[in-house]
Amino acid sequence: MSNDKPNFARVKEILDKATGTGAPDHDGKAKFWNSPLTDLLQIKVYGIQVIVAGKPADSGLIKAIRGLAPFDGSDYERMPQGRPAIPDTEIGEIERWIEAGCPE
Repeated sequence: MSNDKPNFARVKEILDKATGTGAPDHDGKAKFWNSPLTDLLQIKVYGIQVIVAGKPADSGLIKAIRGLAPFDGSDYERMPQGRPAIPDTEIGEIERWIEAGCPE
């Protein structure tokens, strides 16, 4: 179910569900979305800014879960690796959260 006003808790819920019980490495950042929001907004994975507040298209997280370069298999695999893709409706929730400036 889509949420018109996604928040940080909902984003974490989507990403936790997508990774399941796996233990992703993410360049040593593991499940980086479980970091405090202020820290998350500073995190880079593989040199790519994970979240660019207000700019979902520039956010590495969106590129990774949509399978866009460099997460299209050219440099890195789409996230979550080895798991089903995150549904478009849930990716849309994350995009709206980022577009809204990443509210808590």
